Amino acid sequence: AWLLSQPQPLDDLLEPLCAAVRRLVRLEPSRGAVLARRLLDVAGPRSAQIRDLVLEVADGLGEPGLAIAVVERWLAAGSPGLDRADLLLDLARRRGASGDADGAARALSRAVSEGADSGLVLAALDRALPPRSSDGDLCLLEVRAEALSGMSGADQEGAALAWREYGAALWDLAGDPAGAVHAWQRAALL
Repeated sequence: AWLLSQPQPLDDLLEPLCAAVRRLVRLEPSRGAVLARRLLDVAGPRSAQIRDLVLEVADGLGEPGLAIAVVERWLAAGSPGLDRADLLLDLARRRGASGDADGAARALSRAVSEGADSGLVLAALDRALPPRSSDGDLCLLEVRAEALSGMSGADQEGAALAWREYGAALWDLAGDPAGAVHAWQRAALL
């Protein structure tokens, strides 16, 4: 940890640091996870080598929180636009696997807004955990409606029904009549 806090460029140290973290994970897994998190905190997620290392450690040790932190920090640090939808789908999968149903729903919603493939989103919805709050319910209903609308050769009747259900949920659960009317208008346009 001392080495990481010294004022020097990390480019030359990345190879030996990654090798040291991998070795420490084999010898002392809990300390290896701590060092991997410290490396992420100090160097940030912009280096693919660091991201891959920390994800490898997190997945290998069963630390879903660490893996989620890597993906979220990479999204926040400005991951390239082409990768964002896939990263958000991965984030939704990881959040769902860790039991965070509402967080997974929010990640799916963000993936849709980033242009994720509708087929992949619908597949993720089929695997989604039941939401724990009305916000999670609303998120999943909106995601389903957007994904069905975005399918090429879409089932327009199914998409319209999804928008109507989302509108009803906005009216009943969120007390949002304006949002409900907007959702029902989208259904009517189909």
